[in-house]
Amino acid sequence: MLKTLIGLTAAAAVIATSVTAYAFTLTNLDRMRHKFTIYLDDDDDEWDITIQFNETLSHLCASGCTIAIEYGEEEDFQGHESILIIDGQLTTVE
Repeated sequence: MLKTLIGLTAAAAVIATSVTAYAFTLTNLDRMRHKFTIYLDDDDDEWDITIQFNETLSHLCASGCTIAIEYGEEEDFQGHESILIIDGQLTTVE
């Protein structure tokens, strides 16, 4: 029974790690909220979103998008990156 539980726990950890590695996430580490606009690559939709301090948003753009923070910085993403907002800048986590 213990071997089965350990095996299932290990498998769940591997699956969780592989899913997060391919999901787009945006985490705000600034001590203020930020507003930004997401422009999707595959259509003409755009979303205005606010992210609070220490909040993480996931799966914002699965097939690529452009993100523009309220004061002008704009970057293109493929849809699998982990992005941090630090000092008002978008920083990709490697």
